[in-house]
Amino acid sequence: MHIQVEEILQKYESAAIHYGLASLEFNSTKTNEWHDLLINCYLQLRSKSNESVLLLEKFLSHQNEYLVLWASSHLLPYSEKIAIHTLNFLAESDSMVSIEAKYTLLEWEEGSLSLDYPGYKIDEST
Repeated sequence: MHIQVEEILQKYESAAIHYGLASLEFNSTKTNEWHDLLINCYLQLRSKSNESVLLLEKFLSHQNEYLVLWASSHLLPYSEKIAIHTLNFLAESDSMVSIEAKYTLLEWEEGSLSLDYPGYKIDEST
């Protein structure tokens, strides 16, 4: 695996975990900062190749449910069956992300979930 992709994956993992921590602390400033980094990492992976995005599958069994939520959401266009299965598992659980998982699935099923993130530009310096 290309070293740059591995670095992006590490940043993605860290950003998703820290996003969750900031959310639990109701710290909107930090939550937004980690969200922006997370989306940037996703867009960087997507710009590399579909195979790069599919590497997010390694996070689906992670113990951090925020990382699992984000990875499964970003995998929907690439590995829909696995992503939906994971999101359903989260949605049916008593986890902190169950409501987010339910609404992610609902938006996906309705065709209203956009993972293009208009307005975001890839910043490879982060």
